[in-house]
Amino acid sequence: INSISSNGQVTPHLITIGGLGDDHQPLNDSWILDISSLIWYQINLPECVTKRYNHSIATYQIFNNRVWIIVNGGDEEFDLSDNTHVPVTGCDVTIIVELEY
Repeated sequence: INSISSNGQVTPHLITIGGLGDDHQPLNDSWILDISSLIWYQINLPECVTKRYNHSIATYQIFNNRVWIIVNGGDEEFDLSDNTHVPVTGCDVTIIVELEY
């Protein structure tokens, strides 16, 4: 759970990015939950950020309206034939992206 300031007020938010679906394929979406109102908002992020699972997420807020999401590691594919995970590699291992909501 991350505290994000919006319109001058600091409120707790829950950010979810990616994950693994029932079909063992990476999900390609991202959501933010305003804990105070219990309302979910879908946020648009690049596929290199959202199409992963088993990863870590952190936020860094610079100003009231500037929030950066840091996404690190994780897997990008699940091989059903031998039940192995394919890790994210290359320059996409750690990504920093600005959150616009």
